[in-house]
Amino acid sequence: LLFNPLDPESLNNLGSALTGGFPVNGSQSRSFTAADVGARSQAMNIGVLVLVILTLLVLTPLFAPLPKAALAGVIIVVGYGLLDPAGFTELARVDRRELVLAVLTAAIVVVVGMLAGVLVTVVLSLFLVALRAAQPRRTLLARVPGTDSFRSVEGIPDGSAEPGLVVYRFDAPLFFANAQLLADDVL
Repeated sequence: LLFNPLDPESLNNLGSALTGGFPVNGSQSRSFTAADVGARSQAMNIGVLVLVILTLLVLTPLFAPLPKAALAGVIIVVGYGLLDPAGFTELARVDRRELVLAVLTAAIVVVVGMLAGVLVTVVLSLFLVALRAAQPRRTLLARVPGTDSFRSVEGIPDGSAEPGLVVYRFDAPLFFANAQLLADDVL
């Protein structure tokens, strides 16, 4: 069945169609297929529309005997473009917490579903932002030898401190959740 009146998603899609809204689910595999064949504009959707109509009117009997597993395999191969191992590697290099969040999101989407994955990710992302603001990176800075630049003391083993001057970096906006941290560091 294409439309099931007992299915909330079907009812949402029907309501969206009647009110000019967006459907509950889009086709990511179609987008990746279009990108793979070199589509460069939204005009390719007209070509896809013609092919879908042609398929529904003429070619459907050819697809009817195909097992659903074979059709699912086609979608899986096309959807494989969603995976970006280089992106995960880059996240691991930049911030381990972001990598954990990305892996957790992928796992929740696969196991539970897209909506749950997005909701959990939004909540955890907000938590990470609040955590970073409340516990920012702080460091003492030293002069890079031979320059006027200052860098973290940990990163410059032979850096020189200015006599009588302490250069301190607080990597966050100052607000009530981290004000005591700054006061403690200054004291």
